[in-house]
Amino acid sequence: MQRYIIRRLLHSVLVLFGVTLVTFMLVRLTGDPAAAMLGPEATPQDIAELRVSMGLDDPIFVQYGRYLEQLAHGDFGTSFLYGQPALGLVLERLPATFELTIAALVINLAVSFPLGIISAVKRDSIIDRLSAVFVFGSQAMPVFWSGILGIMVFAIMLGWLPASGRGGVKYLLMPGIVLGIHSAAYQTRLLRSSMLDVLGQDFVRTARAKGIKEFWVIVRHGFRNALIPVVTATGVQFAALMGGAVITETVFDWPGVGRLAVQAINNRDIPLVMATTFVFAVIILTVNLLVDLSYGVIDPRVRLD
Repeated sequence: MQRYIIRRLLHSVLVLFGVTLVTFMLVRLTGDPAAAMLGPEATPQDIAELRVSMGLDDPIFVQYGRYLEQLAHGDFGTSFLYGQPALGLVLERLPATFELTIAALVINLAVSFPLGIISAVKRDSIIDRLSAVFVFGSQAMPVFWSGILGIMVFAIMLGWLPASGRGGVKYLLMPGIVLGIHSAAYQTRLLRSSMLDVLGQDFVRTARAKGIKEFWVIVRHGFRNALIPVVTATGVQFAALMGGAVITETVFDWPGVGRLAVQAINNRDIPLVMATTFVFAVIILTVNLLVDLSYGVIDPRVRLD
């Protein structure tokens, strides 16, 4: 186990290096940060002076090398837009994004688990058919469209929920549901497929032949053995929810990292974009490692070497 974790950590370092390299190059190739900061009324001389003062006149690989040197000392640079340490800005907004992501994940699991299990147990029933309608309908609706529709209905027409901002549960409810329901569609379909495969196995038929109650057959033998692909998908869904939060935060004016990232990209704020991408990459790599380690807990036959 220790060798596996060490190997994964070393692999994660290489992944983070690749993420920083690709992100840095893409942001620099999209335009001149100095021109974006000064605006359209700036003269070429003003832009050139700012580029020199910020070190943007050096070759791009020299700039990247300088960034890696700062990163090795824990310095993510200062935001061009806010004039504050980039990492501090990201960490300040991170709790809001986690709050939205976890709320969406809870809604995802609360909807997909019972719906996926019932659809598999009651195959081809009216519940299974309604589940299919939910799955295809939810996947067909983009998150931004669902968010705008939710604001129009529940905030403007009915006045039940606030349209934007962050506060109590009422502020979290609508963006969490919009993000969670969209991701629950994929999870429902996967759990149904996995449950159908397990319920057709010999050990399940043997359990039924022994007279074990159907509820315990489904829970202990069916659901538990169907969990591994679902746990894997949950880790992927967490990463997708973090990414989907970028759109949701923009629609609902949620003060999270996603909205901060959009502002940084629009203003070509290199340190802020790099800090945001780096933090997201670390979180996703950590979640993937925890998902892999959970396999041994779910199924003792799985060994991580």
